[in-house]
Amino acid sequence: MGNANTKELYDVKYPNDLPILAFLATESVSDGEWLPLHEELISNSNIQMIEILEGGHYLHWSNADNIARMTKEFISKNLNGMD
Repeated sequence: MGNANTKELYDVKYPNDLPILAFLATESVSDGEWLPLHEELISNSNIQMIEILEGGHYLHWSNADNIARMTKEFISKNLNGMD
């Protein structure tokens, strides 16, 4: 663990009732470390998910349509009716 912020966040997870949709690029997860780091944050796999999309760092450029569609579906499923 490299610095104080990293040490403070060790073993921290998303709140159990917080819906999360994370997008990761295939190029980012190919090293074998990036995906597990994100998976460790998940505390409720029913409403917290990671989607891996083909591409590099600028997924919002190369996968805008997929991201928009998946985000709308996620919101519809997980956030409608929340106060």
